[in-house]
Amino acid sequence: MTRPPRLAERLLRMLAPPDERDAVVGDAAESFERRVRTSGRPAAVAWYAWEVARSAWPLMMFPGRWRGMMTGMVQDVRGALRLFVRSPGLAAVVVLTLGIGVGGASAVYSIVRGVLLAPLPIAEPDRVVTLWGATPEYPRIPLTAGDFNVLGASVDAFAGVAGIWNDRGLLGGDREAEQVSVGWVTPDYFDVVGVRPMLGTVPEHADDLGIVLSHDLWERRWGADPDVLGRVVELGGDAMEVVGILPPDRDPNLTTFSGARADHEVWRLMPPGWTAGEDRSVGWIRATARLRDGVTLEQAQAEVDALMAAVNRTVTDRDGGTDLRIPLVPAKDDLIGGVSRT
Repeated sequence: MTRPPRLAERLLRMLAPPDERDAVVGDAAESFERRVRTSGRPAAVAWYAWEVARSAWPLMMFPGRWRGMMTGMVQDVRGALRLFVRSPGLAAVVVLTLGIGVGGASAVYSIVRGVLLAPLPIAEPDRVVTLWGATPEYPRIPLTAGDFNVLGASVDAFAGVAGIWNDRGLLGGDREAEQVSVGWVTPDYFDVVGVRPMLGTVPEHADDLGIVLSHDLWERRWGADPDVLGRVVELGGDAMEVVGILPPDRDPNLTTFSGARADHEVWRLMPPGWTAGEDRSVGWIRATARLRDGVTLEQAQAEVDALMAAVNRTVTDRDGGTDLRIPLVPAKDDLIGGVSRT
């Protein structure tokens, strides 16, 4: 006997009602064998596949197909209710256990999806690296202005190096005053992290008194009013013009010194004197770099290691130590830290 295609026959067997399964599959197999003799196997295979597809819905809706399942479900519900009446304590423990299990699984999946699987909300996040200093005594320290400047000026593997410093300020002027988290950034910060405003632009010159707002702050404080662009507000005692609003799917916040994600809602430019010169007495800059196209992380690390070895030979005093290394850590790896392994 010539057998029908196994996959189609298996599907037909799954679709057929249990009481009629053997009859339905047997009749189809006999018809298939007749068509093989009269029309050839390719035509018979095409006919059999079409019949299975055409019959899928009628077979699934065959009277009585779901009766047994519904009967079993009703019996399960009745049994559960009887258990609850006889032993409410045990029933409560069962419900609580199931609730904790389902809730815990959902929470873990949400964390895995949101933190580990979802990409960072910046452009080409795999090209962005953080630049934390490391010495034998201090494994994670901010950069000094002198080290920050030499990295930006001397590492060809970097398309740009940017810095940020976190602060809080009182935002007022046209609304009730509120405390907001403020990121003081260098002029190329938004280009380096790969975030551009949805409305307006970003301040690009060191003397610009403009601020960029997060999308959430814009919606919460101004009701997503586009006319807020160009409005002068007060931030930390300074009159600042709102020049840009970020899109809802972009967030330039990366990691803080503690390893947590920054929560800045407003960004403004650092005064030019903050990062000028070669001062290495205080480390305070959270530095970030973007790799040039075609440059690997290993190539960039080798260039940075060679540069810092040369710089260290000329430094006699530095906050954190004179044997500084700067390991390049992809921005996402720096953010999730040991969570991915756990």
